[in-house]
Amino acid sequence: MKIYPDKILNMIIQKGYTINAFATKFEFTQQSLSAWLKGEYNPKPASVRRLAKALDCEITDIAEYSGNLEKVFDEIDADREKYNSMFFGADIYDNVKDIENQVEVKKEFSPSSPEYKECNQRITGNLMSMWQKATKKLNVEDAPVSYIVAIEEALFKYQAQIKDAVMDSDKLDADVKIKVYNIIKDLSWKSNI
Repeated sequence: MKIYPDKILNMIIQKGYTINAFATKFEFTQQSLSAWLKGEYNPKPASVRRLAKALDCEITDIAEYSGNLEKVFDEIDADREKYNSMFFGADIYDNVKDIENQVEVKKEFSPSSPEYKECNQRITGNLMSMWQKATKKLNVEDAPVSYIVAIEEALFKYQAQIKDAVMDSDKLDADVKIKVYNIIKDLSWKSNI
């Protein structure tokens, strides 16, 4: 699906947002949104749909696609539902798909190249975003102590699930696995879990 970056940028500006403010408000990573708007690569169909919703327009206003959009989105919705149910209702589908994409893209580059390092940064950004979304979904103010304990246990389980899935993956390099392990260890320390 090919997007129209100039049109999207104009629509963002017309709505009164900077790129960073738009990315933050509508939960896109700033790196991804900037890359799309620079034409470095096109977003996945699910992200195009989210962009259209955020811009209050039709998908065809911001992207060109010749296939059956309904079929594509039915498949995406089924996957999205699966991930949402696994991670406390947090919408992490786009993060998971971008991580998969970055793992494939970085195979084209040498480990010392800036492009390879950028892929690793995007993977890290997506993992952080997944953590923040799950935390936000589980965070409730003025919750009883028993609920807070349940949330902490759920967050610990969430961290363990991500760590186990990443460590068991045969698609990820050892350096990515080490980075994920360290991120999760750091998040655990920051949240006192």
